[in-house]
Amino acid sequence: MLTHPFARLTLALVALAGVACSDKGRSVVPLAVDADPSLSALKTIDVSLSQGGSEKAFKTFTWMADSVNHIGVFVPKGVTGSVDVSVTGKNAAGTKIAAAMSALAVPLVPGGASVELSLYLLPAGPDPGGTGGAMGTGTGGAG
Repeated sequence: MLTHPFARLTLALVALAGVACSDKGRSVVPLAVDADPSLSALKTIDVSLSQGGSEKAFKTFTWMADSVNHIGVFVPKGVTGSVDVSVTGKNAAGTKIAAAMSALAVPLVPGGASVELSLYLLPAGPDPGGTGGAMGTGTGGAG
């Protein structure tokens, strides 16, 4: 029997963490997001999880300055395999000022949490075409 108050509290927190990670069978992709020090105007980050160019999950978070932001995005039950992760940082006006994306797809753990992915936001300007950004790709010029 658990009689020590800290033992009961620890057990309760472990049980709560287990529920939070599975949220009724959905997978969760945990992220550790940090930002370049020049991004002092950063207010929110949008996290998008996609497969084959199709968005599977999206979540907006308030940016917590001066620390690594540990967050998680749930993926619907029907999504399996791996997802690409992209993060867009915005200022108070909602203008894109930062971006980061995973170099490799993140494997999903059905009903559980993937390994935490670390991303680093770098300055990026507004993206009028909907593609590219700080970590985007482009085409070569005439050679």
